[in-house]
Amino acid sequence: MRGWPLIELLGLSGALALLTLPLHAFTLGRRPLPPSPAATTATAAQDHEERTPVRLSARFVHPPSRLRVCNGPEILWESAALSTTSASARCTLPLAIAAVDLRVEVEWPAGTPETVVELTLEPDGLDTLSRTAWGTGTVETILSYTWP
Repeated sequence: MRGWPLIELLGLSGALALLTLPLHAFTLGRRPLPPSPAATTATAAQDHEERTPVRLSARFVHPPSRLRVCNGPEILWESAALSTTSASARCTLPLAIAAVDLRVEVEWPAGTPETVVELTLEPDGLDTLSRTAWGTGTVETILSYTWP
């Protein structure tokens, strides 16, 4: 026995219309909740997180004309016209999560062949890690350090 297509179409349309009501309430009808006091406390704790002293060392094949190392908006090390192939600086980093991404900007004088910079982090209480970046002219890259 066959059903009537018009009745089947009306039944399917009714079922879809009933499904759109909860879908609308779930996606468009809700307003974002205000942050809870616990989330506000966690954000404040991140702002005042514990920082670890770190020795930041750089080695080059060819001395750069400019070096800048940043952690987010914070400039950790900035140097112009280095005359040696190695240098180091002391700084502090938030290593509570045992990982850090550093933005490294290096500029070599014109005519310098493809070269490398090795950036080494020696945090107090953690293993020493090194990362390298290759390039010519100006290099801007992110170096990621993760401790087990």
